[in-house]
Amino acid sequence: MKTLLTIGAGCLFSIAAMAADRRPSVTIKSKRNFEIIVDGQRYHNDNTIRLRGMNRGIHTIKVYERSRGFFGNRLRLVSSKNFLVRNNDLTIMIDHFGRIDIDEQRNGRGWDRGWNDNNRDHDWKDNDRYNDRDRRY
Repeated sequence: MKTLLTIGAGCLFSIAAMAADRRPSVTIKSKRNFEIIVDGQRYHNDNTIRLRGMNRGIHTIKVYERSRGFFGNRLRLVSSKNFLVRNNDLTIMIDHFGRIDIDEQRNGRGWDRGWNDNNRDHDWKDNDRYNDRDRRY
């Protein structure tokens, strides 16, 4: 009886863990050796940095170029940007010049029901050429 209860509790715990809301992951990719600071925490770049378990909200990324001088290393701010972490995963690309490009991948169709930029919402029931406000084509 004790083993059955233990197995049942283990199954219940694993089902609850799988159903829990996961945190989004942020992947930073760069082709040069930049020093990257996300929310005040430094990351030395080796082409790909994965930040797992970031909280939702607004975060700041700063990209510094390291130049080795006669008196030591100097950091020069190349680019800085704020980004919003929602339920989606982010890929942050940093190009050769230090410019930041943020790409957000959503899972599934999301809140917008698949609406795209061509004014088509992929709903077969309505006529996308019909203007609902003027009641004419």
